[in-house]
Amino acid sequence: MAKEMPIPNGYSGRPSMRIIAVPTLSNLTFSATISGYLADVHTRLLSAPPARIADIDCGCGETTLDVALAYSRARIDGYDRDGAAIESAWAGARKAGVTDRVTFHVRSVTDGTLNGRYDFLISVRTLQGIEKAWETLKTMRCLLASDGIAIILANLDDAGDLQRTATNAGFFCAEVLPVDGAVR
Repeated sequence: MAKEMPIPNGYSGRPSMRIIAVPTLSNLTFSATISGYLADVHTRLLSAPPARIADIDCGCGETTLDVALAYSRARIDGYDRDGAAIESAWAGARKAGVTDRVTFHVRSVTDGTLNGRYDFLISVRTLQGIEKAWETLKTMRCLLASDGIAIILANLDDAGDLQRTATNAGFFCAEVLPVDGAVR
């Protein structure tokens, strides 16, 4: 059963960010983190209409496919600059049988041409150590629906800096949720 995380007053109807702070070593899946710590997100992903999700810098699509398999209603777009990684992600989607609701794109989130409105944005350790974290977060903020939520998994050491950067990039609320365990 998912743990209830309190939602601050004025939280709904405004783009927000939840930074899941995890230890560096990893063994939990992203979907297990959602169902275990984000009850409102878990409930939305199970309901209709289907949630639209973007996986930012998805690499070979492991997190994208994990979420797609755990939440069969979700529609997910995975984005990455690496063409070989996206080819691998497509192969994984075909093997998993989810190509009807998962798509992958060879694109950078900061290329200035990405558009759309997503209910959720997910990113696993993407923003650590990149020089353009603010620019990436600003673009992510623009891609979210008016009540959308960005869910970022970050190392414990980076969570505070990421929280400040997210607030500066225009997120209404950027809360850090420490998690016991880790993410694959």
